[in-house]
Amino acid sequence: MQYVKQIERIMAGGPTKIIITGTPINFPCRITSFEWGEDDGTGDVSFSITLKEHRKIAISQSSVVAESGAIGGNTSQATSTDTASKDTTKREDTREKPKTYTVKRGDCLSSIARKLTGSSDWHALYEQNKSVIGSNPNFIRDGTVLVIP
Repeated sequence: MQYVKQIERIMAGGPTKIIITGTPINFPCRITSFEWGEDDGTGDVSFSITLKEHRKIAISQSSVVAESGAIGGNTSQATSTDTASKDTTKREDTREKPKTYTVKRGDCLSSIARKLTGSSDWHALYEQNKSVIGSNPNFIRDGTVLVIP
């Protein structure tokens, strides 16, 4: 009976670790169900236990910012975190853009423009490479090297 009470305490508490000797099983888990009973009158206890793997969740650091006009709070002071969180300017992308692009099978000018600029407006790309592409912007050949404007 002492082991039954010990398992019930573990179940009521937080995660525990299961280790099975002679195997690679060694991980944190929670006991989700535990049933036990004395089936045959010998004093032997039989039980059924269900485990669920416990995984720690990585939470990025966050901060709580008071909204202006909060009830009961002093909203006349703004902290540096308040000011920083209201800054809506986008960060400049400092990564160097590729200067050329080699056309792959299935590419079209709008998909290439979207990959390289974030916009599907292909007109500037076509104007820059009209001499290589030709008069039909819908027909570009695999392997064609395009200059990126």
